[in-house]
Amino acid sequence: MSRKPIRSVIALLLAVLLLAGLSVGAMAAESGEGDGEPGETAGEPTAPPEPTSAPEPTPEPTPEPTPEPTPTPTPEPTVPPANEPPAIASDLPGTLAIPVGGSFTLAVAATGDNLQYQWYKDGNQLVGHTETTLQVTGAALSHAGRYFCYIQNSAGAVESSGCVVKILTQPVITRNISPTSLTLNVGDTITLTAAASGENMAVHWFYKKGDTELREIAGQTGTTLSIPAAEEHDGADFYCQFVNEAGGAITSFCRVTVNKGASVPPKTTKDPYGEVVNERGNAIFIARADGASSYTWRFISGGGTAYDYNTVGSMFPGLNISGGDTEQLTLSYIPYELDGWKVACLFKNAAGETLSGAATIQVQRAGSAVSITAQPKGATLGLDEEADFVLSVEAIAADGGVLAYQWYSAPTNSAAAMRSIPGATGSTWTPERSEGTVYYRVGVTATGGGVTTEPIYSVTVPVTFTAKKEHVHTYSTVWEHNDISHWHQCVCGDHADEERHTWEWTVILAPTDTEDGQQKGVCTVCGYETVQPIPAGSMPAATAAPSPTASRGNRTGLFLLLGALALIIIAGAVFLILRVLRSPEEDGEDEFEYDEMGSGDPEQEADEPTRTFERDDR
Repeated sequence: MSRKPIRSVIALLLAVLLLAGLSVGAMAAESGEGDGEPGETAGEPTAPPEPTSAPEPTPEPTPEPTPEPTPTPTPEPTVPPANEPPAIASDLPGTLAIPVGGSFTLAVAATGDNLQYQWYKDGNQLVGHTETTLQVTGAALSHAGRYFCYIQNSAGAVESSGCVVKILTQPVITRNISPTSLTLNVGDTITLTAAASGENMAVHWFYKKGDTELREIAGQTGTTLSIPAAEEHDGADFYCQFVNEAGGAITSFCRVTVNKGASVPPKTTKDPYGEVVNERGNAIFIARADGASSYTWRFISGGGTAYDYNTVGSMFPGLNISGGDTEQLTLSYIPYELDGWKVACLFKNAAGETLSGAATIQVQRAGSAVSITAQPKGATLGLDEEADFVLSVEAIAADGGVLAYQWYSAPTNSAAAMRSIPGATGSTWTPERSEGTVYYRVGVTATGGGVTTEPIYSVTVPVTFTAKKEHVHTYSTVWEHNDISHWHQCVCGDHADEERHTWEWTVILAPTDTEDGQQKGVCTVCGYETVQPIPAGSMPAATAAPSPTASRGNRTGLFLLLGALALIIIAGAVFLILRVLRSPEEDGEDEFEYDEMGSGDPEQEADEPTRTFERDDR
């Protein structure tokens, strides 16, 4: 067999093997650079393509401008001449006092064209009142307030000044003159005091002696009269008058006696009477004397020691004393410690002094003594704040007395305005929630031994509710969490930045084929920790299947290894084929041709058969 066919077959085989090796290498390269083998996790990120420069935009030809049609001229509207803006020519007074039932008129004048008027009261529009004047007849308390007029036209607007209208009621006497009689020496001071309720009141002091003409005391315009006693005042009746636009009111009279020159000390005309009172009760003592120019009440202890009234007031802080320098002494909230004490009035004039008879104070101990140990506390809150807010008081009763409570409220800080709240009879009270301020206090009594004490009142406290406030979220910087997610939390409970935990797992105990293991997970965001079991015979979470990127890298390496092996096989095959193709002289062929005759005659050699020998390498 000739060498050419053999070499052709070998070359063909070599080409096939070379193509096969190149194909395997190409497949390996594609596997390493592709988007992933089947079964990889979808969505694996790929390298972004290299940015390419955008082609230069072809400039668009500039269109020829289209001539705009000539607009049809619109006739301009006829504009009326500009108005003169309003200006106040005659304004309102600052204040106005009107008696109940009276009438008043408010008028304003302004300059300007086409003026429009609108009256307001306390910022609210008075519907239908659009004239230059505002008239009110039959004035009631509801008509009190601040009035103004708003004036405008097309050129502007102006507001008049405000007029505060007060609706006055007739004065009411709240304190008559005391005492009802007074004896002084010439030159002593006549001191009288009175009081009344009302607004815009003028105060006038008068005195009248018998049928003489009524005289007003010049310069005395306050609620206290203080003038030196003169002979002309002897036997005169003094009184005070309070007047405003709604009317007037006068006090009771005080008869003043003026001694032209006292020659004898005062003479007692009335001694005080003794009183029997309950503990923390009240008592009144009255004493009179002719010729007395001053009065001083004294307290005499059981041991006979005398104290002036102002000294006793500091000895018994709970005791209330009034009228200690008048003919009428009033005691309130009398303590049990005054039981057996006496009171007497010391009368004085220029000639000397006289002490009235003594009156004994008998104080019966109450069944229980009440003490308030914790006062209620007011507050200023929004209507939507502290829904559980309550007023509370704490008190104790001696001798096992039973405590009772009654809450009071008022729109102002005034004891006289306090009204009891029905059903508010506990140690706590929940104020009604409405915008504004209300004042509260509580009275506490104790019942023991069949006797109920007078109430002790707490301090008065204001409670103010304001409009609801819009809540602004304030989130904590500390992570809150549960088993599933973490978040930042507002004080109101709202969540922000809420996300599921992202775990980083660490194997604590590897599982076996028969026993469970353990793994610890830590959230990479909030640090929350959890411990989870690893089922027996399973892969721990910390050594779970590699990520898609890692798997792809492993498969790429595998294909590269296969490509390398293919190239090695091809190289071996090439080596063997080249060995076969070498000449007999170089490598000793297993098969060769031998010319036994060796004649050198071509024609003879063509007729002779060619012998083939196999070489025995042995």
